[in-house]
Amino acid sequence: MNDFNLLFRQRIGLSTDQKITFDHLDDILDRTARILPFENMSIMLEKTDSITKKHLIDKILKRYEGGLCYELNPLLHFFLLDNAFKTAMYYGRVHNGNEYGDKTHVMFLVKHKGKDYLIDTGFGSNLPLKPVPMSGETIHSRNGAFRIIEEGNAHILEMNLSSKQKGWTNGYKFYTYDPVRNVEDLNTIQKKIINSETSPFNKDPLITSFTKEGRHTLTKTSYSVWSGTEFEKVKIEPDQFHKYAERHFNFKFYS
Repeated sequence: MNDFNLLFRQRIGLSTDQKITFDHLDDILDRTARILPFENMSIMLEKTDSITKKHLIDKILKRYEGGLCYELNPLLHFFLLDNAFKTAMYYGRVHNGNEYGDKTHVMFLVKHKGKDYLIDTGFGSNLPLKPVPMSGETIHSRNGAFRIIEEGNAHILEMNLSSKQKGWTNGYKFYTYDPVRNVEDLNTIQKKIINSETSPFNKDPLITSFTKEGRHTLTKTSYSVWSGTEFEKVKIEPDQFHKYAERHFNFKFYS
């Protein structure tokens, strides 16, 4: 087993001698959702680096940080490739409630027994937590219901989140003819988010991840916890952010 495979398994608590199969993806996606936080601290601290496989390993596996979609999903993609999966990454356009935005999301598809499944561990609190069949079949997880529909030459991830109870809403649109050809190409997404006037990820710090009971989110003004049907929100001062990040997300800040 190579060092990367070992580091990834250790990071999310997988056995080092376990052979990874498609049936393990539910568990792996639940683990990554809990252990690898969705966060924008490198952008907020102006400490971004060029997106490469080595950088992702250093940042997420060695420094125990998390990342945004263009960091979390490629890392899982590389891990599955390393374990003999057939997988390819694609660009997505997130729906903002009115329309689809620019290509600032990335996810990937895994092929299993001739069928394709969408995998995403980098969509914040909207994670399916399971592979989503490209066939249109609805899957159910503790985070709600998810399905993929076709619209012209595009595919759309639709979601019915259990925490919001708003019915079916659009997540993002993607095109299978528009793959990510090299991980270095994702630097385009990072630059767009850093320079965007509308992206929320360059405005205020955010750390969020799932827990065994639900999920929790930290902003500069609050720490919120969802546990089943229970919800608790604690107001915090900006200077408490680092303390809450270290205590609740095991997040390390490096000078």
